[in-house]
Amino acid sequence: MPGSPIFLIWIFFMAVFFYLAYAHWQNSRQSIRPFHLHEEEGKEGKEGSEAIARFVEDFNKYLEHYNRTTKNQNIAAATGYFFAGLASLIFSVLTASGG
Repeated sequence: MPGSPIFLIWIFFMAVFFYLAYAHWQNSRQSIRPFHLHEEEGKEGKEGSEAIARFVEDFNKYLEHYNRTTKNQNIAAATGYFFAGLASLIFSVLTASGG
């Protein structure tokens, strides 16, 4: 029955799971932008500038890896929550129909 407590519980879980799927999907579309160093000419020596440039390059490689990893994690979480929401929807329909 649509008014039974178990039906309402399934609807609640469905809403929560679909919201979490949407939130993780949105998070998968965001990333941290690369770091860019804006140097003023004449402030650093050549050795300092090269060390900073290597640091910026390594840091940007880390950011690329982090962005790729978190994107995959968020897509996996969104997929799992979507299927959990779909299962909740199916069970709510089965509960409503008395099956």
